[in-house]
Amino acid sequence: MAASVARPMRNLFNYLKNAWDREPIIVVSFAFGGFGLAAFTASPYTYKQAEEMKNWPSVYNYYNLPTTTDRYMEDIPDDVTQRKVWRTDYDD
Repeated sequence: MAASVARPMRNLFNYLKNAWDREPIIVVSFAFGGFGLAAFTASPYTYKQAEEMKNWPSVYNYYNLPTTTDRYMEDIPDDVTQRKVWRTDYDD
């Protein structure tokens, strides 16, 4: 069984050695990327943060407060003649 594992490991070692000789920057970037993914998935803080985010209040109406529709919109009539003119039809 040791011989069946040794040959693929030797091939992998030779491949990495040749890749390091040709493009060391790409090998290092893949190593950092692999380490980053492994550290992210193995970190216990990741799971803790996910649980905290589940309990975080959402941006929606969390406390069921009453809201009025169009509270920031001005009531503009469809008829052009009924629209208020700037600085003349408004109450001061």
